[in-house]
Amino acid sequence: MANPSAEGPSGAGTEVLRRYYKSGQDATATDVITGAANHIYTILSIIAKNRGTGSQTLYIILDPNAAGSGSYLHLITPIVPQGDTFVMNDKMVIAGTDKLVLDASADEFDVLVSYIDQHF
Repeated sequence: MANPSAEGPSGAGTEVLRRYYKSGQDATATDVITGAANHIYTILSIIAKNRGTGSQTLYIILDPNAAGSGSYLHLITPIVPQGDTFVMNDKMVIAGTDKLVLDASADEFDVLVSYIDQHF
């Protein structure tokens, strides 16, 4: 496990594979990961199935330092056709008190987020 401290590796810490799942992600912003001090989160994949009628938009958002909706960075906003699945396999790292937030244009997304939580 990488330890970003200035003193060098301490030999202590954890590295845990985690997942977030939500059936029916709706048009309400949902915190997927709420960061904590001394943590690094590596997002491995985000998979979202549109169960609704018609195309729907999924919003993948970063809230740097948990500053609130005024500071949101909309990382990607895929429009997912009816019955299709969106897959994001690009790796992304957030740290400290950053938040990963999901939102949608309707309540018809099933979402699975896989990530590694490193604590040092």
